[in-house]
This record gives sequence, C-alpha cells and structure tokens, in this order.
Amino acid sequence: MTAIPRRGFLAMLGAAAALSTGCQASTMAYFLFPEAKHEADMKKIASEDKKEVKVVILTYNTDLDSGPELVSADRQIAEMVATKLREMCETNGENVTIVNPHKVEEFKATHPDWRNEPNLAEVGRQFKADYVIYVEIGKLSMYEEGSKQTLYHGQASLSVHLVDVHKPEDAPLPKQISFVYPDTRGPVPVEDMQPAEFRQKFLGYLAWRLGRNWTAIPIRESYYEDE
Repeated sequence: MTAIPRRGFLAMLGAAAALSTGCQASTMAYFLFPEAKHEADMKKIASEDKKEVKVVILTYNTDLDSGPELVSADRQIAEMVATKLREMCETNGENVTIVNPHKVEEFKATHPDWRNEPNLAEVGRQFKADYVIYVEIGKLSMYEEGSKQTLYHGQASLSVHLVDVHKPEDAPLPKQISFVYPDTRGPVPVEDMQPAEFRQKFLGYLAWRLGRNWTAIPIRESYYEDE
C-alpha cells in the first residue's frame, strides 16, 4: 500500500472540511443571520416589549351581488384572517392575541347597530382590546366577469381600517385593497375544481393579503404563488 505524504494528507483533510462547510453553509447562515423581511404594510401591532396585544377583527360585506357561493363570506374571512394573523405573529415571536371570531359574531348579532357606534374604538373597549381591525368588503366575486360562471377568477375590493383603542386619533388612514386571484396565471376553468375548493383558496389568499398589513413577512414569502 502506497503511503500518502503528510502534506497531501493535510490537503485532503482541508478539502473535506471545505466540502463539509459548504454543505452546512445554508444551515449556519440560517442561525447566524436574521432572515430579511418586509415590514408590516400598514402598521405593526405587536408591542416591542413583548407585552400582550389584544385584537378584535370585524368584517362587513356591503356587496349584495357576491353570489350564493359567498354567502356568509364575511364570517369566514374574519376566521381566516384571525388564524393567518395569529400564525404570522407567532412566527415572528410576537405576543398577539386575537379575540375569538365567534364571540365577535355574537356581539354583532346582539348589537345590530354596531356599525353606527361613534367609533370602532368603543367596540374594542367592549372586548378590552388594544386594536380593532375592521374590513369592509365592497366587492367580492369568484368568477371572471362576463364568463357566465365558466371561469374562476376571484375579485375583491376591500376598505381596511386599523384603530388603536387607546389612541383612536392616531389611527392610520383606511387602506383600499383590490386584487384578482389567481393573478399570474389568470382564470381557472370551473371544470378544474369544485366551487368550495376555489373559495377556500381565494379567501385564503385574501387572508394572507390582509395579515401582512400588521406584521412582517419573510421576503421569500412576499410573493404568494398561485396554486
């Protein structure tokens, strides 16, 4: 057996170490370098000192032509936004509590004039919350216009409000959000999936679009891929 010179042996060890380091580079970077993120589009609601922040989510659908497939969509949107925002905040290590959407719906049912309150901050005080998120749905549709319901192409137009219950005068201006889904690949033939499946995907995208208004998201997740 031919002996390997000391210098050659050390070189081989160095190469092996380099390969090992290369294989682990992405893992090391993950732990050593914070992931770049897009800050909240509207306002970060989490407290910097990790103090619990309590949030109420209110939704209201003014579109009377949404269609039977989107009946009670405002309730599902509230639930999906609550779930998505909670997940996003947990990922960011933020102490944000979302009031149970079912309790909010009970409040709305027993206070039919809730939208006529002097301001949304009063509703927030009823729940001892720090913020109120109010989403008013101006347009909501699952189908491509003029397609006679042969093509799915979700369309939404929303007015989004964020109220600081403790300082309502500091509330940012309402934000108007309009989009279509899917966007990049266009309409989807109705033969490709059931209405309930498309509704779930469409409203899931809507919840993601709303959630990123109040907490940061990784840049790699800033482009929601059409499925």
